[in-house]
Amino acid sequence: MQNATCTLSPITKERYFCAKVSSALCETRAKVRANGLWSACLVSEESCAMSHEAAECPTPPPAPPQSPVLDVCSLSPITRENFFCAKVSPARCALKAKVRANGLWSACLVSGDECIMSDEAVECTQQAAPPRPPEQPLLLNVCSLNPITTLRISCADLHTESCANIAKVRYGGLWSSCFVSGESCTMSEVKINCAPPPPAPPPPPAPPRRPPPFGA
Repeated sequence: MQNATCTLSPITKERYFCAKVSSALCETRAKVRANGLWSACLVSEESCAMSHEAAECPTPPPAPPQSPVLDVCSLSPITRENFFCAKVSPARCALKAKVRANGLWSACLVSGDECIMSDEAVECTQQAAPPRPPEQPLLLNVCSLNPITTLRISCADLHTESCANIAKVRYGGLWSSCFVSGESCTMSEVKINCAPPPPAPPPPPAPPRRPPPFGA
């Protein structure tokens, strides 16, 4: 009988892990380890994590074909140094190109349900637009956002589509909202205390009643 892990969609890319899979797709994927064994991806709180159990499965099929690129220089450039094609959602992947450190452009390609950077690089004559300034988050509603409590997950790990609905709970319990900055999700430097207020102190005891006067 085939192991249930072997029926999942395998992640074969060396630098792509369960942690980069959205919670909605998490339990449909399995990471193929360096030794060839498969480990299922599991939803753990707000994130996707790899199971410690490993199964021996048949060799995964070759990677699906990548989306074609017509003109790299016509794509929307990613200029932020720490933002890559892998952080772009598959729906927007074919519209983006990563500007490398040497100024050359590489198209983002859809491969299966992942977004990857092409190995080919071209020189584009137009100047890449600088990243947009950070958008100011709404700080009044920070405590109403969905909190990230997992230590290893931060705002930078989120897709821009869900960024504005999340807040990171820092060490010490203070909350900071996540907000879209350019092409990535960033954590605000403003810290808000969203802890519930302490209970009200009990009312002071009533003074003792004096006995009525003698003969009253």
